[in-house]
Amino acid sequence: MKNDKNTDRCFIALRISDEIRKNLTLCQTRLKDGDNVSFKCVNSKNIHLTLLFLGDVLKTSIPDIEDTIDEAAKNFGCFEFSADGIDFFGRKARPRIIWAGIRNGRDELIQLQNRLAIAMRGIGMMVEDRTYTPHITLGRIRSMRKAEELIKRMSAENESRFGTVQCKEVLLFRSILRPNGAEHIVLHRTELS
Repeated sequence: MKNDKNTDRCFIALRISDEIRKNLTLCQTRLKDGDNVSFKCVNSKNIHLTLLFLGDVLKTSIPDIEDTIDEAAKNFGCFEFSADGIDFFGRKARPRIIWAGIRNGRDELIQLQNRLAIAMRGIGMMVEDRTYTPHITLGRIRSMRKAEELIKRMSAENESRFGTVQCKEVLLFRSILRPNGAEHIVLHRTELS
């Protein structure tokens, strides 16, 4: 479905703490370190932890999505997670997406994401059918020039501790793609018990 006036590009996510945002922004700067690496960073105000990407959904289906999130998250308790270390998706010879990993709270994130995925499929939403890896995206690699420098910088960040989040709510976001980057707007909040 093409994004138009009848659809919204949506995803379900968790906010991160100001501590993690600050530390991840500093990490992005260290990874980029000059003009030798073609690495497009996620804007610091948009850094979040995605649970489920829904893609372009009909605006008329958003109330059903909101109700489904509420139901799926019902009786799911608040929890804490920590962001630690750097990794990537793709091959070592050609990494594509750089992200901060999740150590503490990983099991809770996987359980919450699984509940949401099952619930969204139940209302006919197309949800990726692959193993969920809890992570916080830092940026995308545009080209591989000087990739060995970037890999070295990533290795140096492997033991970094970025902070913790007290997870108390699940958010439905609308993402508006703009020439200067995406704008994320909260459409719905579901509090965890």
